[in-house]
Amino acid sequence: MLEVIEHSQLKSPDIRATLDSSIIFCRRLQDEADARTCMAEIIDRIELCDDGIRVTLKLTVSCSQAGVRTGSMVGLTRFVPLAMKRRGVETRFVFAAGNEPPRRVDPALLKAVARAKAWFDELASGRVRSLAEVARNEGIAKRYVERLARLAFVAPAIVEAICQGQQPAELSAETLLNRINLPLEWTQQEHALGIK
Repeated sequence: MLEVIEHSQLKSPDIRATLDSSIIFCRRLQDEADARTCMAEIIDRIELCDDGIRVTLKLTVSCSQAGVRTGSMVGLTRFVPLAMKRRGVETRFVFAAGNEPPRRVDPALLKAVARAKAWFDELASGRVRSLAEVARNEGIAKRYVERLARLAFVAPAIVEAICQGQQPAELSAETLLNRINLPLEWTQQEHALGIK
């Protein structure tokens, strides 16, 4: 907003009114009950481009012309670089570094890796004799257990990234199981998934 004011032709009293209007909009956006209405009032245009998203806001601010208080529109446009990544059946927005919001842990992906590790531990300790026995105990298909069991050998760095929600945006349980042929060596797995 300060950048818009700097490049505008607003006079000193109008700058104060513009800043006051901005503060009011900020408060309204933080109020869950009023945020949607406020956004509808201030968003003028949203453009989805190949390399990002451009949002144009229109803010009504008080200003004076020849000593008479009137309303004026101030425009504010921001471009946020992003990429769209396919993730199973959904598409995710991946914001450019520096503007990237914290990711959320993917519970399905985390559960798949945890189950695979637990099943391998049962097998290695002798508590179960085969993956078929694991499938019977869990009440699920043997084929699913066999597919999921491969995740017991995922590199620790990848497991840590999944636990922290720092895995690549396109990585899901389905892509890890069906679409990615993970090498056996951990460093090659990390390289294949882009996790360092």
